[in-house]
Amino acid sequence: MPTNLPQMRQTLPATALVVTLFVTAAAVTQEHVTHPFDHWQDKPGFVLTQQDDIAFLSDLDAQRVTLAIHEISTTRARINQLIDQLGLNDIATPPNTLHVIGFRHVNDLRKAANLIQTRSSALGLYHRPSGVVLYLSPPITEQFREQMYNIGATLLRHETTHQILDQRCQRIARRMPVWLAEGLACYFESNKSVNNARADDIAPTLAAGNFVKTIHDLWSPDAPANLTAEQYAIAWATTNHALHNAPEKLGRYLRALHERPPADFRKHFEETVMTIDESLAHTILTDIRRLACDPPKGE
Repeated sequence: MPTNLPQMRQTLPATALVVTLFVTAAAVTQEHVTHPFDHWQDKPGFVLTQQDDIAFLSDLDAQRVTLAIHEISTTRARINQLIDQLGLNDIATPPNTLHVIGFRHVNDLRKAANLIQTRSSALGLYHRPSGVVLYLSPPITEQFREQMYNIGATLLRHETTHQILDQRCQRIARRMPVWLAEGLACYFESNKSVNNARADDIAPTLAAGNFVKTIHDLWSPDAPANLTAEQYAIAWATTNHALHNAPEKLGRYLRALHERPPADFRKHFEETVMTIDESLAHTILTDIRRLACDPPKGE
């Protein structure tokens, strides 16, 4: 089963710096910022590895570099498959080189964020103006080997999802509601049928009847990118439900976004895909519980 992030926060040492919030620096629009690659490529210990249209710059050991490139390639293949499944291939642009910088030390990540004028405390971000993903791949200790690797891999998959969608379907990526953009990133951050870390965070919101309000607060593309764990969970669960139960309708909705933004994002989504209400919340929770208890074979 996927690593349980809430439990990790209780079991890992404070030095692990575990954060479950991820930030896409979509609001950063400065024209004259230093390109992260230009700055870090000359730093001692940082090595550039290029493979399969992936430019991966890091101070990580060779094994983690190999694993990171594998995660990026796998995520890209899954997203390309989704683009095909949703019938968007004819409006998607061809794949291009993906630029990613991996950091062993959180202080270096903070310096990189400051360099591109992005004030973020997140451990991973996609910097839209430069098209570069920055993320932390924490030092792996013998005691927490699997957990620490999973943290880095989750961050990497999440942020490269933003990057790949922005590269291949730019109009759609920049016009979709925040909940859908983050929902897709949360969907692809896990390589299992159920993202258990997000599923653990969703129950309190559904139980409290806050599902509709939470989605409503994230409906605009201009909504704040700094989401709470609860908001990420709702975004993931709703997106997961749409992908599995209404993929053709979701594809039509995204194609419409490509043509032009609707006057009313919520009305357009509900007319095209599905109605956002508390009955949908009940259905989503039931689906999550069913998948958690009976995951597909092979997981």
